[in-house]
Amino acid sequence: MTSDDDSFDISEWPEDAWDIPCGLTGRDGELRTIAHCAKAAISGQPALVHLEGEPGMGRSALARAAVDHLPGFLVVWIACHESERDVGFGGTDQAISGLRRVAATRGVAIPRLDSPEPRPAATGRSLLTLLDGIQRVHPAAIVLDDAHWCDEQSLQSFGFLVRRLRVGRVLLIVTSAVRGRSALAVAGPAPSAGSRVRPHLEAAALDALTVRLGALPDEQVLALARNDGRPVDARLAERLTRFSGGNPRVANLLIDGAELDHDASGAVLPPSLVAALEIQLAGLPAHARTMLDALAVLGSPARITQVAQLAGFTDHVAALEVLLGRGLLTWAPRDLPSVLEIPDPLLADGVYQLLRPSRRRELHAAAAELVADARRWRHRRAATIGVSPTLAAELESQASAAVLDGRIEQAVEYLRWAADLSSAKEDHQRAVLTGAVLDVWWERGSLDEAERTVRGTDPGPVRDAALGVVLARRPDGPAEADALLRGCLPALVEGGVVPGWLALLTASALARVQLLLGRADEAVRHARFVLDHADQADRTVLVRTARTLVFAVLHRDGPGTALAVLEHTDAELRGAGGLGAGRVFDFDRATLLLLNGKLTEAAVRAEAALEVTTHPAGDTVHHGATLVLAEAQFRLGGWARASEAVETALRMDRDGSLPTGAGAAALVQAARLAAVCGRWKRAAHHIGRIEQVPGVRREHRLMYLTIARAAVAGARGDHALVIALFAETAHLFAGESAGRLPWVVEQSWRPLLAEALVEAAAPESAQAELVRLGRLAEQAGYLRTTQLWLAGRLAERAGDPQRARWFFEQAITRPADHDSDALGRAQAELAYGLLRHRRGEGRAASVWLRRARQRLVRLDAAPFVERCDQALAAITEAPLLRFAELTERERQVAALVNENLTNNQIAATLFVSEKTVEYHLGKVFAKLGISSRRQLRGMGPAVIGPDGGPPRPPRP
Repeated sequence: MTSDDDSFDISEWPEDAWDIPCGLTGRDGELRTIAHCAKAAISGQPALVHLEGEPGMGRSALARAAVDHLPGFLVVWIACHESERDVGFGGTDQAISGLRRVAATRGVAIPRLDSPEPRPAATGRSLLTLLDGIQRVHPAAIVLDDAHWCDEQSLQSFGFLVRRLRVGRVLLIVTSAVRGRSALAVAGPAPSAGSRVRPHLEAAALDALTVRLGALPDEQVLALARNDGRPVDARLAERLTRFSGGNPRVANLLIDGAELDHDASGAVLPPSLVAALEIQLAGLPAHARTMLDALAVLGSPARITQVAQLAGFTDHVAALEVLLGRGLLTWAPRDLPSVLEIPDPLLADGVYQLLRPSRRRELHAAAAELVADARRWRHRRAATIGVSPTLAAELESQASAAVLDGRIEQAVEYLRWAADLSSAKEDHQRAVLTGAVLDVWWERGSLDEAERTVRGTDPGPVRDAALGVVLARRPDGPAEADALLRGCLPALVEGGVVPGWLALLTASALARVQLLLGRADEAVRHARFVLDHADQADRTVLVRTARTLVFAVLHRDGPGTALAVLEHTDAELRGAGGLGAGRVFDFDRATLLLLNGKLTEAAVRAEAALEVTTHPAGDTVHHGATLVLAEAQFRLGGWARASEAVETALRMDRDGSLPTGAGAAALVQAARLAAVCGRWKRAAHHIGRIEQVPGVRREHRLMYLTIARAAVAGARGDHALVIALFAETAHLFAGESAGRLPWVVEQSWRPLLAEALVEAAAPESAQAELVRLGRLAEQAGYLRTTQLWLAGRLAERAGDPQRARWFFEQAITRPADHDSDALGRAQAELAYGLLRHRRGEGRAASVWLRRARQRLVRLDAAPFVERCDQALAAITEAPLLRFAELTERERQVAALVNENLTNNQIAATLFVSEKTVEYHLGKVFAKLGISSRRQLRGMGPAVIGPDGGPPRPPRP
């Protein structure tokens, strides 16, 4: 099969033609995969995508969304059905007739076919012939939907097709179901696709890819509910996911039919499913129903002895046989013996919902005596009617213990129960506010919802603490948060109305706010207060407080002191309970090592931080680690790894997992990387996105934009624009904002401004900026090379070539250790080569320029490579132009000087006097713009041929 029509040249299509709009919640990645395969297919490389998933996972909807938006494809849809599984060649008949129909609709001439023999190979050849004719004019897509119901002969025919389809603009999409574990018939039966469909696809000659559609994560189930117009918070989304297993069809059933509330029963089944389940359970023997009820209340999975004890059985074998036989119970797939479970959360909840309330409470009260830990408190809560101040107080105490153990979800649940059971308004609001603080501190749920809850309570120290913690997370909230937290902290510490961990959490939040406001001394004081009471705080509070302390010291005392404080604090926490063990502070170490100029070690630490899947300081750590890694690798010359790190950060931004406004910092680095590689459109695209990042304070956005635009202007050599950009925002970079801007360090922008001032001939401003850059280089040694070569350029522009040469040679002779700045080194060699060229030392200039060029080519720094090439061309071409002005006798004298002959030897060779040689040599010096025989010999054979003529061309 060949493709000889180029009316669909992929290179002429806009890139956004492949951005398939996703109307399917949670399936963006799968759609991008299909689009990638389609892009390959339209280029002439056929592709096969096999979509697998349990019933209800959206296989058909995904395939439909993909082909409806693929540009330029003729689509044939083959719908298989259970009732047609025994109809021989039914699937291939649909395919052949569909291909003929779309060909006729588009006016595509296809070969005339005789009726194929009723053999898979014959029908497979017919499909190949039809596809060959169509794909020459239009790319074609065939969708075999619900292939598990396809007849065997058609599957064999499609197998013949994929084994022989090696070239052509063809995309094949096959969907098939695999069996799930649901005990409710909410999605219908599904056979195993593995035994029927996969063997026919495994030997495909074309690129084949299997995509398994898994369960939707919590946030996507939440999106499903919101798309339905329901105000569903994260807690309800979690319940939806628990009952649906992340199955989109089941989740939609629950969303459409359930009355979602916050009661303790967890009853969220739609009435239609409850009614169907009631009919199913009505035929159970009484002892079997009692055992099933007991397990539903006790919680699945559970030991069989506990279930039997709760059910009141001495002999449970008969009931167990009935329930196992009907699939209502299964043995749990665990190493523990005799553990039972209800196979589907929907079934378990349905059984629970059908229990009479009095019977439900009776079973919960009995279950509380059989279990321990969190399950015991859950049963006690469910067995209680109305308020119970005693139980509420116990639950608050349990919540504090859970916080100190790091069981935050459990603590929030205890506090919610305590609030419901409290009789006094003060006790109720304290539990509500404490739960809100935990939700906000651990970034659970909606910030707006938490703020509404807090503002709806009566004034008091706990309310102020909760509101301060909420406002601390708002971009414009630190000032108000500072006032609230400072006002309530003494009452929380001394009053004893709240647990100690809440007072310490408030102090930690206050320290963080004060750091953001630039009050490093106060931040250090409050952070040390928290760490001095480490035995009363939980792990996350201690880790975040330690990080606040380190960065407050950084702003106050510099990176060297901050690194020492980090190591000391880490050791103290490790000694206090293992908190520092491992890599909790790898990101912080990486940042401080970067600021201290230890690039290689910073990159290693940042990589280690990225390997930690969860971190007590949150997703900010992973994002920050990518940016530290990108900065370190950029300086070291590992631009490919730097680009990967930046792309990771941008992907986090697109996925919504970054802290508010953090995506702007990643876009700054992306714009700089694009600029130094000469990818100007991409750099402009990243800068445009900086303006659209939500949640960034105005002054911070201006600083991000200034740095990104200055990086692009500097790479272009537009130094006047760099100066203008920094002049407009000088008040921001000189004020508190510079110290409060996350993820942007002075090392990233100060060299840009210094270079621009030097090249723009602003000597006084340039000298002052170089002094500042020198102070930075005392901390970050890799900047010393840049500072030295810029000092050399400043001296050169001031007319002091000897001093300039000294600075350049200091820069290029610095040891090229593992923490050297690759681009700075190359720029120093480039500047030194240009100086030697301007001094008429062509050979030496060529050596250094070529050395710089090699470094820049390895970096893929296209704009700088171009400057090197221009300089090298000038070295070669300018002397050649001046050489053309020499007379024949002057050329002969120059050639003999180039052969190291003395004036006396030249006179003897040319049969002239020595004075005549001196006369001609003076003319040569004047015309070539040089002053010595050494400079003339430095031009070498690249300018003067051995016979006095132009240089001979090199051999091929």
